Amino acid sequence: MASFNFKLEKVLNYKETVENQTKLKFAQVNQRLIREEAILNEFYDKKKSVIERKNSSNIGIKAGELALYNSYIDILNKRIERQSSIVARTMEELDKAKNDMVCAVTEKKIFEKLKENQYEEFIYEQEKEELKLNDNFISYKSATRN
Repeated sequence: MASFNFKLEKVLNYKETVENQTKLKFAQVNQRLIREEAILNEFYDKKKSVIERKNSSNIGIKAGELALYNSYIDILNKRIERQSSIVARTMEELDKAKNDMVCAVTEKKIFEKLKENQYEEFIYEQEKEELKLNDNFISYKSATRN
């Protein structure tokens, strides 16, 4: 009995490799996005605490200290703006990585389905051949009895 041989097995293996690479890339970009969002949240928290400190000590605050608070808040605003753009770029990169991953998964599934269909056809042909052999064997037995 012949064994099943999928002629595009190397292509399927390549598609699996590509799929694994795209999944890894997606996971890495997702982790980076989480880190960048955490940094952004830290800046927001710092800004909030500085504003609260400034407002709580507003009575009797010296002009120089008020200027320091305001300049520090301006610096935090610039960092927040810069970090927000980094987060936005990382989100775009994550979307691209997700699209690449979905595409790779789809391509691999196409080849898996093709392999499955060819295997089913192979099994069907094997069963047909077996029935043919059985019929020939029965015909031979019947013919040799007479």
